[in-house]
Formats: sequence, C-alpha cells, structure tokens
Amino acid sequence: MKDKKIIVVGGGASGLMAAIGAAQTARENKENIKVTICERMNRVGKKILATGNGRCNYTNRNVSPKHYFGEHPAFTKPALEFFDFDAAINFFLRLGVFPKEEAEGRMYPYSE
Repeated sequence: MKDKKIIVVGGGASGLMAAIGAAQTARENKENIKVTICERMNRVGKKILATGNGRCNYTNRNVSPKHYFGEHPAFTKPALEFFDFDAAINFFLRLGVFPKEEAEGRMYPYSE
C-alpha cells in the first residue's frame, strides 16, 4: 500500500495545529501518513514566539466572543464552543507544554 501524504500550507498557529492534529489522528488510526508543513518564512511559528512579549501567550482562561474585536465577534462563538479553554490546555498538555497562569488569565508555557 502506498503511503499517504498531507501537505499543510502555512506554518503559523493554525497550520501547526492542523499538522499536529493530522499526525495524531493518523497515529491513533494506525495509518502511515506523512505530514509536511510548507512555510515561506525562515521558521514555523515565528509570530507565536512574539506573543506575550516573547513568552508565547498561548491561550487565556477568559476566552469568549466578547474579547474579540471586529464587526462580528459572535463569528468566533462556534469555534470557541468546539475548542474551549479546557480543550486548549489539554491539547498543549498532550504535547508536554505545561501551563503557567498569570494576570487576567493569560497562559504561558511553564518553562517560559
């Protein structure tokens, strides 16, 4: 049987999450799938490193549509219901990223 391949275009936060999710699903289903990320910048996740003054603020305990700006903040509601704060923390814990909570519910990797 020929190996399957998944190409993820873009190595930002969403692309990295998609690639990790695809690889985890393949492993859970015992499928031999190679996941490749294509990124135009010199490294993946570059903008993530800039969040939280360079400490990678990766979620917030107080996440809700009212904290999003724009014409339609309610647009975020279905995504936040599907992947809420607990889901985000559990996702990162499975990757070995332990949380450190700071002011106003900001979550950083414990390692800083």
